[in-house]
Order: sequence, then structure tokens, then C-alpha cells
Amino acid sequence: MGAASSVYGSFRSRRRDKAMMETDKQIVLSAVRPGEGTSNPLDATGVLGLLLGHERMDHLRADREVVLSAVRQTGLALRFASPELQDDRSIVLEALKSDGEALAFASKRLRAEPGMVLAAMRQNVGALAYASDATRADRRIVKVAVKLDGHALRDASAELRASREMVELALEQNGCALRWAEESLKRERGLVLLACHQTGWALEFAETHFRHDFEVVKAAVSSEGQALRYASPELRANREVVLLALASNGKALEFASDALKQDRDLVLCAVRKFGSSLRLASPDLFSDRALVKAALESTHGSSQGGALRIASPELRADKELVLLAVKRHGLLLRYASAELKADLEVLVYAVAQRASALALAPVQLRYDLRPLVGRQLAYGRNLRTLWLCLHRKASEGKASGAGRASPATPLATPPATPPATPPATGGGGAFGRLDHVTSLYLKMKIVHFAGYLHGRPLRKAAANLRRAGPSFLMDSQIHI
Repeated sequence: MGAASSVYGSFRSRRRDKAMMETDKQIVLSAVRPGEGTSNPLDATGVLGLLLGHERMDHLRADREVVLSAVRQTGLALRFASPELQDDRSIVLEALKSDGEALAFASKRLRAEPGMVLAAMRQNVGALAYASDATRADRRIVKVAVKLDGHALRDASAELRASREMVELALEQNGCALRWAEESLKRERGLVLLACHQTGWALEFAETHFRHDFEVVKAAVSSEGQALRYASPELRANREVVLLALASNGKALEFASDALKQDRDLVLCAVRKFGSSLRLASPDLFSDRALVKAALESTHGSSQGGALRIASPELRADKELVLLAVKRHGLLLRYASAELKADLEVLVYAVAQRASALALAPVQLRYDLRPLVGRQLAYGRNLRTLWLCLHRKASEGKASGAGRASPATPLATPPATPPATPPATGGGGAFGRLDHVTSLYLKMKIVHFAGYLHGRPLRKAAANLRRAGPSFLMDSQIHI
């Protein structure tokens, strides 16, 4: 009886193990092959295909059906296949269609086949790195690779990296492939010129004496202005070379000699290409109105505020320049003079461009600009500025009492004119110091006010703003 019980127990154990294996297989297959009409956000990343790597799935790594489904979702699942399936041509090809780098997990025999390597490179040219040594020395394979990406020369054999023909093909695709060429070829002026014409960054990988070569440096900076950093000090002080670099990239002014950073014409060329490059010039030019204006009008880099930030105090008080800045980016109002931060016209343009510029406005003018911010919120702009729209500093309400909006005050029509003088303020920071209960209350009011704005007629909001300000608010350039 005891023997029979033992046999029966063993039978039940085998059935249980077999049932668990079948369950595991169903789990993996349902993960890597979701049913029709179902969607899983992990499918796009191929994470489910790597489920095969779980320690509990060891017994499924030799299952052809499971492995084939997994590598179709993510080729890197080939890593967890059994050695026999890693040597299976059809499974490896399916993996390479999904991810060329799966070649790294193929068998040594398949990594030596040119057809397999070409299939992998069609999906990812970097797969050449995982090919066998003999394949990386195959001229036909490497030629295909460097035509797709010059940096593939890195994975070629030493013999092919010393081949002038192969290096030329790589440099035509990417001049920085000069980095992987054999040292003797880096000394050939013709190849260095070819690389620098393709991209100026190739000058970094050329022999040091080419940094003193006028023609080579000219070719490099004409292609990429910031390659001026690799030129010799003598050529960085050459006006012609620097002018070519600035025509390509205004940021190249950083690498010009100190004497040329004082050259007004060169700096003007730089700021027209990139407005914020004015900060790279000599400080003596920060008070030049024409340069600051050109920097603010530049189509690139002017919104970063570098020009207005470093401008002299007199220029930061120039209304025309400040208007140029805030029309491009409202938060540049922070660099304007105190007088212009209180100028209603400047404020309207700043807040119309960026609602959060309201934080930079004087307290007594924020109420008048509230409808303009409401317009932006109606179009889905950020809600952080509602704190400023609804309430001034919490401590101010306690200090001044009557005549100010408190957190419990409902939205009201703005006054006809702003207060003559700013009320007394208290507390620290732009919003004052608020306790937890007050903060929670304000957040609730923000949500309520956002819903109110979306339901409020925009025409009424615009009318309130026009009634609160002078006639220039009717200007059609201000979209309210």
C-alpha cells in the first residue's frame, strides 16, 4: 500500500509540474502575442518579450513557439533562448528584423555569415561590432556599413582602417570618422581637408599641426563655426577666420581672441546669427544700443534674454528695447528697469506673451491685468498664475484691510483705474508666507476660477481690460 501511495504521489507531482509548465507557456504567449483588439502600453517598448528571461521560465527557453513569439516582439529576447535556438537561422532572422543588435546573441556560426550581418546592419548599422573577426575584415560588408554610417569604420579590421579607399568612403558620410582611421592616414592633408569640409568637428581628430594650417581651419569653421575652438591661438586671432566662423555660428565668438571680442563689426555679425552671443563679447560693448537691439531682434537666441540681462542700466530702461524683449518672451520683463516693470503697456505685452510674467508686475497692477491672463487660461495656459490673479500677498490683505481682494472675495469687475500708490506689503517672497490651510484654500479657488474663466464670455473680459487701461490696449496687435 505504501509503494502504491508513493507511485501515485509521484504521478500527481508530475501532473502538477506539467500543468504549471503549460500555465507558464500560456502566460508568456499571452504576453508576447496579445489577443486581437487588445492593447498594452508595454508592447511598444518590447518589455513583455523579455519575460522569457525570468528565472521561472527556464524550461520555456528551448520552446520554439515561445522564443519565436518573443523575438518578434523584441529581438533582444534572443539572449534568453537556448543555444540550439540561438543557432536557428529562421529565429535569428526574426530577431534581427526587430533589433539588429540581437546579432550579439546569435551563435558564433551565424555571426560569421555575411548574409546575417547584412540583415542586422539593415536594421542597425552598429551590429557590425558583433560580427566575427573575419566578417569585419570583409571589404564588401564594411563598405556597406561605412556608407550607412561613417562611424562604422570603428568596427572594421585594422587592415581596412588603414585602407585609404575605405577611409574616404567613411569621411564622405561623416567627417568625424577620421577618429577611427589609422594614424598614418590622419597625417594626410587631403583626407583631413575632406573630413573638415564634411564637418568642422573633424578638426578635433586631426594631427595637431593641422590646427595651424590656414586652409584646413578655414574649411572647418566654414562648415561648423564652433570648430574654431580647435584652431591655434594665432588663427583664433585672425579676423578672416573668425568672420567665417561667425557667419556659420554666432556662438563661435566665445573662441575668438580677446582683441576680436572688442571688434564691434564682428560682434554685430555674431549677434545677428545668435542673439545671446552678445554675452561673449567684451563688456565694453554691453552699453552699445545698436548691438543690444540687433541681439533682441535676432531670430535665434534672443528669447533667452542674454542681451537684456547684460545690457547697461540705461538700456534696460529703454522702453523700445524692453518691448522688443517682452514681445519675444514675456519673462524677460525681469531684466527691465523698475520704472518699466510698472509701465502698463510693457506689462500688457509681457503678460499677453507669457501669463506667468504677471508675477513680475507691481502688486497694484496685477488686478488690472487679470482679464488678459484669463484669456490665456481659456486657451489652456498654465494655472500657476491664477495665484497671482486671484490674490495678492496674503499678508497684505491682513495689513491693509479694506480696499483689497481677500481669498474669500468673489471675482469682481476691475476698478476703472489702478491705485495711485502701491499698498503696504508684508511677508516674504513673491506670494508671502502662507500656512497649509490657506494654501489648500487657494488651490480650491484656483480650480473654481479656472472653470469660471472657461465659461466666461471672452468679450466681457476684453472689455474689462480696455476699460481699465489707456487707448493703446485697443491695438490689434494685442490679442485679447
